[in-house]
Parts: sequence; C-alpha cells; structure tokens
Amino acid sequence: MKRPASAMDASGFAVTRVACLGDSNTVGGGLRSESYPAQLQRRLDQEAGPGAFLVKSFGVNGAVAAKTPGKKCYMEQTRYTAATDFQAHVHVVMLGTNDAWHRNGEPKKVAEAIASLVADLRRRHGVAKSVVIVQPPGVKAGRLSDNLTQHVHPQLRQRVRSMASSILLELPPSLSDARGYKADLVHLSEKGASEIAACVASAILGEKRADSAETGCPLRWLFFGCGAVGGYFGARLAEKGEKVSFMVRKDTLRVLKSEGVKVKSICGDVHIPRAKLDQVMNTEALDKESKFEADVIVLGCKAWEVERCLGMCAPWCGKNTLVLPLQNGVDGAGKVRQMVSGWGRGHPLVGWCNIVAAIQEPGLIKHWAANPPAVYFGEFEGEATAKTKQLETIFSKCDGVAVHLEQDALCACWEKFSFICSTTAVQATAGPSATQDLIPKVPELEQMWRSAMREIMAVARAHGVNYKEEWIDKRIPILAEALGATTSCSRDLWAGRHSELDDLLGSVHRLGEAKNVPTPVISTCYRSLAVRDRVARREATLPIYPLLEGQKILGTICNHKGQQLPAERTLVQKKVSEASALAASVEKASECEKHFCTDESKLEWFICPMTSAVASGGQSEIPEGVQMMWEAELGVVISHACENLSVEEAMNYVGGYCVVLDLTGGNLGAWGRCNVEQRGTTWNNVEQRGTTWNNVEQRGTTWDDWGRQFRKVLGEREITGSTLAGELCKLSITV
Repeated sequence: MKRPASAMDASGFAVTRVACLGDSNTVGGGLRSESYPAQLQRRLDQEAGPGAFLVKSFGVNGAVAAKTPGKKCYMEQTRYTAATDFQAHVHVVMLGTNDAWHRNGEPKKVAEAIASLVADLRRRHGVAKSVVIVQPPGVKAGRLSDNLTQHVHPQLRQRVRSMASSILLELPPSLSDARGYKADLVHLSEKGASEIAACVASAILGEKRADSAETGCPLRWLFFGCGAVGGYFGARLAEKGEKVSFMVRKDTLRVLKSEGVKVKSICGDVHIPRAKLDQVMNTEALDKESKFEADVIVLGCKAWEVERCLGMCAPWCGKNTLVLPLQNGVDGAGKVRQMVSGWGRGHPLVGWCNIVAAIQEPGLIKHWAANPPAVYFGEFEGEATAKTKQLETIFSKCDGVAVHLEQDALCACWEKFSFICSTTAVQATAGPSATQDLIPKVPELEQMWRSAMREIMAVARAHGVNYKEEWIDKRIPILAEALGATTSCSRDLWAGRHSELDDLLGSVHRLGEAKNVPTPVISTCYRSLAVRDRVARREATLPIYPLLEGQKILGTICNHKGQQLPAERTLVQKKVSEASALAASVEKASECEKHFCTDESKLEWFICPMTSAVASGGQSEIPEGVQMMWEAELGVVISHACENLSVEEAMNYVGGYCVVLDLTGGNLGAWGRCNVEQRGTTWNNVEQRGTTWNNVEQRGTTWDDWGRQFRKVLGEREITGSTLAGELCKLSITV
C-alpha cells in the first residue's frame, strides 16, 4: 500500500480500517493504551496523518487458532464476528502462542487453522489484505519455544505464502530479548508492543496501494441509482469485494435491504445479498449521520437528473473522491465538473458506458446485449492520475465488464455520443421494429443514420472536438451485431416515460444553432419526438406547440425503397381496402392502394408529419432517401393538459397528432368540453367519424403499438382496435 501523505492522498482512499485479531498479546495484557494496536494507531497517524487509518483491537484472552474441546477457538468467539462486521481493509492476525503452549493438535493443523481464518476473511471481504504475524517464541525455553520455532512456524510460512493478498510478517530477532516481554517471558512488554506496531505499520505503509487488486484494499463506492447502469456495474464490483453502497428510491430500497441486488446477464448471473453490500440509503430520507467519505461516487441516473442527484451525494464527497458520471450525452460531464469544482473538493471525471439492459423489477437487472458491457472514463485534460488508473485496474478484474481508460476522454465521449444519438434518432422515430441490427440492413435507415452521424460530427468540430469520419464505418459492424438492441431513450419514448431526448438530440440541435451548423435530420427527429417527451414530463401548465388560429398541421405521403416488413406484421397487409378508405381525405387517395405494400419487395407508403410546420408553419426538409408523394392534412391529439378547456383554449396545448382528418376548428366540437380524461376521441379504421373510447385495456395489451403511443397522451387510457396512424406506422418507419 502506497504511503499516504494525508488522510487521503492523490492515489488515495478515505479512512483505511485496520482490524487486529489475536490472543492476549493483541488485547495487551494490561498495557491498555500501550498495547500494540494502540501504538499502531499512533504510528499510522504520525506517518499518514490523523484520520487516514482507524485501528481497532479484536483480541481474545487465551484464544487458540485450531478448534479444540475446552479451548477458545478464535473463530467461534463473538470478537471474531465483531471483527468481520468492522469490514476492515487490512486484517492483522497474530495467533499460535496458546496452540503451541497447550500442544493444541498437530502443528500442521494449527497452521491450517490460521490459514482457514485468513481465507474466511477473504471470502467475507473480497480482496481485503491480511498481515499474518509469525509470532515470536519469546525467551521462555521449553515446549512453547520449541513448538513454535520448530513445528508451527515452518507450516505457517508454507501455507500463508501461497495465499493471495496476504503478507507474511517475520518479526525481528530483537524481540527475543527479555526486555520485549513481561516477567512471564510470554506476554509483550510496552517495548515489545512498540516493535510489533512498528513492523505492522511498515508492512501496511510500505506496500503499493495504487493497485487494489494487488493490495486487496477495496474502495468505498457510492452508486446513485440501482437501475440498468448502477445496478449492473455496482453488482459486478461488489462481486469482486469492493465496498458498494447504493442510494435508491423507496421501492428499490425495500428489495435491496431484504434481498440485495440481482443481475441476469448473458455474461453470467450474479446475486449480491444484503450482507455483501456496504450501505443502502433512501433518497427520500438520507441519514447524514451515517455518511462516509466515498472513494468513488458513480452517477447511474438519467442525464436530466445529474444536477439533482449529484447534489444529494455532496455530503459523501471528500477531498479526493472521484466523481464518475455514466450518462448518455455530452452535457453531463460538464455539469459534474462545474458542481464539483464549486464544492472545492472531489475529482470529476469524464465518463460513460455501453450496456443494453433494463430493470426487470426493483433490484433485478436484465442484461441481454453488448457483451460485455463497457465502462469508459478519463481526465478532462492531462494524464490520468494514479487513482484514476486504479479504477481501470479494479474494473478490469470484474467479470462481465470491459474497461477503457481514455487519453482524450472528451473526444471519445463525443464519438460515443454521436453513435447513441444518431441511433436514437433513427430508432425512436422508426419504431420498436427498427432494432440496431436492422439499420445497416435497410439502405434508407443506414443513410439516415449516417446523415445524423455526420451532423453530430460537424457540431463537434465546431466546438473544438475533432475526429475522423472513418469512425462511422467502424460502428456499422457494432450495429449489425447488436441483435434486437434498442437505446434506452427510444424505449422510454415508446413507453411514454420521461426520456433523455433533450440531452441527446436536443443538445445537438442547440449546439448546432449556437455555431450555425445545420442539423436537418437531428432537428427534424427532435421536434417530432419532443411532443412525447414533454407530455411524459406532465408539463401541463406550458403550451407544447402553440398554433396560430385556423392553422392546419401538414404532413406528406412518403415512401421508402426496399423497406422490409417484419413477418409478424403481415396481418396488416390484409387491410388494404380499409386503409385505402381511411385515406379519403388525402388527395389522390385512389392511388394509395397500388402503393400499399402487399408484397415485401415493393414500395411502402406512410404519412410523415412535417414537424416544423407544427411548430412554426414552415416547411421541413425531407431526409435523403425519402420521396415525397402527396401533401396531406394531419389532425391533432389534445394532451392531458386540455381537461375542461374550451375548443379555443385547447388549441394552445397540442400533445401529438393523429393522421388524415383535420381536427382543427369545428371538428373539435365533437368533444364537447374537451374533457379528454373522460371522453377521448379517436378515428376508427372504417368510418371517418368520432368514436368514444368504450373499451379500456391495461397498458401494454393493445395490439397497435404505435397507435398506443399516440393515444397515451390522453391520460393513461388505451383502447382496442387501431387507427390509420397505427396502421401506417405499424407497417413502416416514420421519419
């Protein structure tokens, strides 16, 4: 362990706990404040600074190592239980005198018993270091000296030297001097205790500490959140003996306190019971009294929560605490840096991760793609510090985790960001069938994805981040191999949850505008999807897209060449005549049927909302690869904010759109007082008229996935059947 220069040095740790396990020579034999554990505490304070180490004695008078009837086997004593509960970073073990004195079994069994104790400590505390003292024989001649020197010590040396994370500490010959012992020539004197304390302190401070896998001194990690990111990586670290604490919400808190955290993974399942976790804290009732100084704070929250969640972690941040954000986006690291700098303590990193996982239920994470999940981090500038390198080593020892310490972390962060952002733009607008592996198989999707990537790269270059375009081609195989994978932002949008849309597509849109860099694909997708995200946030008091009186929302009839229909969607192909009838309000409706895809090799058609027209009445740019066929009028879906509003007031709160029929102006009268919560109205797939929602289903049961997303803006209700919007979007992608 590297010698700390202060309570926490640059490579450093918070308080390092040292547990002294042994017999009466550990208790002190009447020495009290001059026992070797007490003197060890003073020496460590002097060498490392007050507060860097905490030493505690767990000695038992008369304790033996080997289990023997009528004797005090140390592992069976309550002090041993207390020692394990102390969760020390270093265990100092000094046993054997009473075994040798009583000829307590064969010397081999005594050595095996001490080795078993050390192994048990390792099992309980992962990679915690053990310092095993080759106890001095004293100066009392006879069986004690002979048994220890000639029989127990050789066996002990052989066993301990073969054990990982263990130091065999040979005490100096000077301790054979009678002045090192009391009159009985067995128990240590103040001088003898001082020499042992000096030897142990030297062993602790003299080891290299930069690599916890070598020293076995686990870090104390505080994870904010136990979701797909925090739960997975936290469990993997705890599996390797790191001291992991979670700060979680109420439902997850209950599960973690009773069952711990579980991960179902293609890299291997893991279950960390509560006993193997450090602390589990409730975000709604944080107990500042139980706070500790974390070595690493990991933010496993969503991007829009970074500032709030990091603020809650502030009491646990020390002078050299590493703060590692793992969110999507390029804004989060900057927010973390600004906040931590304002505290005047802590060391912020640039960080992110790559994982395809989700919460199956509180405390249970399911990981099904990205093998293995990867964590990336690095400094904002300059070379990585010793402690940052230490994180790399720790993660590299974890099963099911790939780790990358980036030299140019900000540039690498933008590269990852461009991938996740462009993939989200394509997937979220195209729908759940557009998994990552589908993108390179469909020319139009790949072209859209590449265009989005180039836009993000152009924005990055305008902000001083530079990387080469060939990086795009290197990501295509990653897309192809990600079978069934979707981004978390896309899944949140489809499910009507608050998403990271604003932190991904929204940030590109804003950063591009700031530098006059055009981002037509990203901006169009962002504006199209913003309705869903804002409705999910329940922004009821703010107009989403205020419309000019009488203005119509326009869209286009488009097609994609070569788009393949998923096999499970062929049922929709049988509804050609119904869909054609639905398109009656679209000019040249008679031509719809011949363009409607009944053969997977033919063209598909669908309606694309011109979202810039929704926002400002302007025209939207049609992405490359998409052919516009006819102009159409799109209606609107009124959001939950429109309960009990007049028709005129309702037009200030547009929560989405439905296809074909113009619901602006007079048609809204069909809704009476527009009490959407009680009487939502949609358009069925047979007649062009309003229908009341008579059949209400549980969330997730409606067959029409896309239609369900449009309808969810009307409170939490869903209906049977489908709409033209659902039919069309179910068949093909929406740009």
